[in-house]
Amino acid sequence: MQRLFNPSIEHGEQRSLMPSPDLATTLALTAALLFGLALVITQLGLAHLPPRLGAQVSLVTSTALFWLLSPLPVDWHGWSGRAALLFALVGLLFPASVTLLAYESNRRMGPNVAGALGNLTPLFAVLLATVFFGEALRPAQALGIAAIVLGVGAVIMVASR
Repeated sequence: MQRLFNPSIEHGEQRSLMPSPDLATTLALTAALLFGLALVITQLGLAHLPPRLGAQVSLVTSTALFWLLSPLPVDWHGWSGRAALLFALVGLLFPASVTLLAYESNRRMGPNVAGALGNLTPLFAVLLATVFFGEALRPAQALGIAAIVLGVGAVIMVASR
């Protein structure tokens, strides 16, 4: 399949920064754990603030934290304006838009169903990577996505009863 985008790595092979697959897996699982925890804490906060205001507090807090930490690990020698623009676009999607959507869905459905639907992320990531980067869908990925979709469907069916 032909790629719509061909990301070139200008400053060395960035995927090699992970010394082991175990560390990469641990980081990904920790991110998933923290996202799940955030959904539960969000439900507690939504008892006192509407989703839009809660998202504003959350985003301002995240922004402040990143601004405080940003001078420390930045290697300005590797700065790329093009990459910065791409990450600015990502910032409009996540955390900004995703936070607003997740908080509102959490308010309407609760963290169980909202979290389950959020687990469809791999489905969209794989499909978009196939379209934009020409990545092939491997059988193990297809099986994993099918399991996620079936699981999310089961959670929604149980919640709708």
